[in-house]
Amino acid sequence: RSSDLHKRVFYLIGQLVGHILARGPPVPIMWAPATWRGLTGRPLCDEDLRAFNATMPIALHSLQLLTPETWDDVGGWEDILDVLPVVVPDRALRCRFASAVRQGLRRLNQESTSDSLQKSDGLGRSQLADAVPYKLKDEFIEELRKMFLAYCAVPLDALNEGLESVIPNLYLRMLSPQLLETAVIGPADYSVADLREHSGGHMNKHQHIVDWLFEILAEGGPKLRADFLEFVTGQRRISDWSDFHMNFHISGSDTNKLPGSATCSFDCYMPPYETKELLHTKLLQAIEFALTVFGQG
Repeated sequence: RSSDLHKRVFYLIGQLVGHILARGPPVPIMWAPATWRGLTGRPLCDEDLRAFNATMPIALHSLQLLTPETWDDVGGWEDILDVLPVVVPDRALRCRFASAVRQGLRRLNQESTSDSLQKSDGLGRSQLADAVPYKLKDEFIEELRKMFLAYCAVPLDALNEGLESVIPNLYLRMLSPQLLETAVIGPADYSVADLREHSGGHMNKHQHIVDWLFEILAEGGPKLRADFLEFVTGQRRISDWSDFHMNFHISGSDTNKLPGSATCSFDCYMPPYETKELLHTKLLQAIEFALTVFGQG
């Protein structure tokens, strides 16, 4: 959001991160990699959109798929434009969207139509389809992409201002995103033995399946361990084990199902897979699907 109140909140969070960085100890602030890149001076890119709002790249991709026939179809525009309030909750920024369409693309309609678009939050459907001919599709999508990136940069800029009020900008620019993340929230990897110690649940006499899982994590390396942790808990590292507990639930009979999770309660659900190899395959599929859909990892 772009209100002064929201900017102030992000500014204060940036200051908090600065004090953690300066004095410690690590705190489990689980942000997407895009945020850490932004805090070290790296500009946002298209891949970062998903981390801030998964609907943004979906909207852009949906626009790319429109054909000349569906471009002029009001029903097709309904699907795209109805999602804008979700993608960009800020009303003023949606009005800027209408203005960008008018100015950046040299729209062919009369000024009166442009005024009506702005008054309707830039959500006029048939008007907008008429205003942007199909031949300007790529230019229109580029304008929308720029607006999305600008919207995502608002909280990131406020975070940066707060952080730089505590830690000199020059020092921050010397850090890689990975180093900054580690300095603030602790080491990226964790011990499988610690995870085992802080795990429990309802295995229904299937403890050997959980043992297989721990073996897979131990053999898989830091990235798999971080991906699994994010799959189950929504975070990629653990800075404090004292308040951590993961639960495993093994039940059912359909071993074609993928493992599932509830990140709010740190629960992992699995059917009783017959072999370690099948568990490994299904686990990788579940992690890849979840982290791709939710844009992390």
